[in-house]
Amino acid sequence: MRNLEAIDVVLLLAWVGVTLYYGVMAAVEWLAISKLKRQGVAVAAKVLGKEVRQSRTSRNPRALDYFVTYRYDCGGSQHEHTQPISRKHHEQIKKGQRVEVLCLPHDPQTALLTGKDADNSSFRRRLATAIFCAVLLVLVAGVMLLPRR
Repeated sequence: MRNLEAIDVVLLLAWVGVTLYYGVMAAVEWLAISKLKRQGVAVAAKVLGKEVRQSRTSRNPRALDYFVTYRYDCGGSQHEHTQPISRKHHEQIKKGQRVEVLCLPHDPQTALLTGKDADNSSFRRRLATAIFCAVLLVLVAGVMLLPRR
């Protein structure tokens, strides 16, 4: 095993942080989805609009994120929720369209498209990023720790 330079350690720790961030974000989203699937109530909703925004998670100025906003009744009152969706889903869904969402009666602001309208692309993207970061971390750490010739 070789001795690591200080910069090597700093870079490895930074990459560990990035990996943990995306892993935790995927886990938090998975827990929310699981809770909605266990405790949620399916209700009808109406699509109020769609939105495209420049991605906040990419340095690429052409990277875009897609969102849908819908209104639904849950817990005895009306609510609006904006949810990230895939580009493909964004192209298919229409303003005024009826969709099905899961919401929590005790926390009606928590909602998620479900049924034929389900879109968990945000979770899948975070999970894929976390896995990619973890694999890259293992590969880079392995190369860094190999003895020099």
